[in-house]
Amino acid sequence: LDAIAPDHAVYLYHNSGHMGVANSVALQRLSERDTAATLSKAEVKKNVEFSEKSGLLQEKAAPKLSFFVSQLPKTSLYKIFTSARDRYLAAGITTVQNGHADDRSIQALRWAQRLRVLPQRVVLWPAHKVPMAPLDSLTENQNSDYFRLGAVKIIVDGSPQGMTAFLSKPFFNTDNHSPGYRGFPLFGSDELNAVVLDYHRAGLQLALHGNGDAAIDQIIDAVTKAQAAYPRPAARHILVHAQTLRKDQTMRLASIRLFPSFFVTHTYYYGDWHRTQSLGPERAQDISPTGWAEEAGLTYSLHSDAPVTPMRPFELLWSAENRMTHTGFVLGEHQRITRQQALRAITINAAWQSHLDEQLGSIEAGKLADFIILSGDPLTSADPRTIEVLNTFINGVERYARINALTASKAR
Repeated sequence: LDAIAPDHAVYLYHNSGHMGVANSVALQRLSERDTAATLSKAEVKKNVEFSEKSGLLQEKAAPKLSFFVSQLPKTSLYKIFTSARDRYLAAGITTVQNGHADDRSIQALRWAQRLRVLPQRVVLWPAHKVPMAPLDSLTENQNSDYFRLGAVKIIVDGSPQGMTAFLSKPFFNTDNHSPGYRGFPLFGSDELNAVVLDYHRAGLQLALHGNGDAAIDQIIDAVTKAQAAYPRPAARHILVHAQTLRKDQTMRLASIRLFPSFFVTHTYYYGDWHRTQSLGPERAQDISPTGWAEEAGLTYSLHSDAPVTPMRPFELLWSAENRMTHTGFVLGEHQRITRQQALRAITINAAWQSHLDEQLGSIEAGKLADFIILSGDPLTSADPRTIEVLNTFINGVERYARINALTASKAR
């Protein structure tokens, strides 16, 4: 990057959101900023594997996408917003979820709905902040049929693809790290216990990001302690991603009613990397262990973590059923689930995890009239990825028609 841009700041943002690479000018500018988006150089070296030679910035040291987006002109922001809205409608998404919403995002999406620019229902997960936001601002009733503040999002570790997830055993290939490297937590156990207890005691739902099994141990311990102190069996706390969830941990999840949401398309987009580099052939077999979740009787959901991977719901069905990598290797045949189980996981189970199953997630009398019309049957189609959304209805009103979208595209 220095060779091609010696005088300009350049930062390559990784699609996972967990890392990026900067040239020397960008590193200097970022190190001078001491904000919530980027940390000082001293903090970078303390919190991550950081190399001035490579320019790699990971986790807390990496600037957030919102840092770059905020510098765009408002006209560009509006085009980005409407493009995402239309793309989600074309994918048949009637309820959208922001999985890590800052104050600006919450206000923007609320106003987009009030101005009728956004037809979809919205569930927002407010991001945990340091210092913590006033709890009454999160518990006050701001919810409606179209807008809901959901679980508070707490990121406990990093990503397995970036080798920053917190594992109980070392990563498979540690050539670029010290011997025995197994990632790192973003919270000390005592700190996480205290944070989870405060939110849980206030009656809030939590969505806890845990990729590595050691981070998941931390999360399980924190939720166990909170539930013991203040029993809330209907809290429906969520374990987000759960990439390297162990079989013994699934039973612990069931006992404390902590429910996973699996990033199952990891098997396709990152499966070959996990198999050969980050986790190795044995552990990679059990990433996104939906089979074990079924055995444990857990109510789990599936997600694409868009824009980390594309918003393609039927790709989730295909990945959960086949667990095939980009090169055609099958990862963990014993973790496969049926297409019907996968369909439940992206509809009624997802609604249940958000306390919306009495209004959404299935088509039945008394529920809101959100539904889509498809070109084929997702349960019997040879490849569900080939199914097209023909129409999307929200509250009984057609918000997308493929024929109209094709006509508009040709006109452009």
